[in-house]
Amino acid sequence: MYGELDPTNTISRNRSVRNGIYYRVMGAMEAKLQYSYVGNVAMMFVRAYQSLLNNEKLGGQYFFAVDDSPPQTHIEYRKPYIGGTIGISSWFVSHRFLSPNVINFVNTTFYVTYEKAKTMFGYRPLYDFNDSVRRTIDSLPKVR
Repeated sequence: MYGELDPTNTISRNRSVRNGIYYRVMGAMEAKLQYSYVGNVAMMFVRAYQSLLNNEKLGGQYFFAVDDSPPQTHIEYRKPYIGGTIGISSWFVSHRFLSPNVINFVNTTFYVTYEKAKTMFGYRPLYDFNDSVRRTIDSLPKVR
């Protein structure tokens, strides 16, 4: 998930600069992941809550809180936030406490859809991908 005032994007940028302008990653990082904008995820929760009040049969259902952000590699996702002048270093494990399971997870492609939420309670993302990224980038100077 990404969005305004997310400190992880600022931390990534600051650490990259401190580490000699390289953003360090784990493994090949070629897996495609589905990141979602926080405003759209919040709207899905609002729509689910409103719908549950009117239809208790929705209770116990599961829904994936995603939007139309394209599946991206971790590097593709981070590039708008770390800047164009920062290089990417590969096969570097940044924390000595990471298990092989964590490294495997961040290098595994998976996709989900919001089709069920659209059908059952009319969820549609409020913000498109480009607007979501712009809003996130615009908020970075405010993050402490």
